[in-house]
Amino acid sequence: MQPIRNYAIRAITRYNPESRAKATQHAMSEMKTWTFISGGMMVAVAAAVVANFTGASHESHEEKPQLAYMRQRKVQFPWECNDCTLFDSECKKKFRESQQ
Repeated sequence: MQPIRNYAIRAITRYNPESRAKATQHAMSEMKTWTFISGGMMVAVAAAVVANFTGASHESHEEKPQLAYMRQRKVQFPWECNDCTLFDSECKKKFRESQQ
């Protein structure tokens, strides 16, 4: 459908210089409009990135209490402290202190 439309526009503007000037003027105004919109979107994205990295919408990180059902172990972990997960450094530190 697009090639037929382009052919029709070319056929109209080929023999009528006045409509060619109008089409060119319209194209230039649309280009300016979309350039302005694109610039605004770039500024908005940059502002969102800066706000994200500066912590403008930072939530508090309060520690939640460990509930009993969250630490059920059906199979023990294969390292020295069977109750600590792999990346739980606080639990491992408490385990080492209790061993000494």
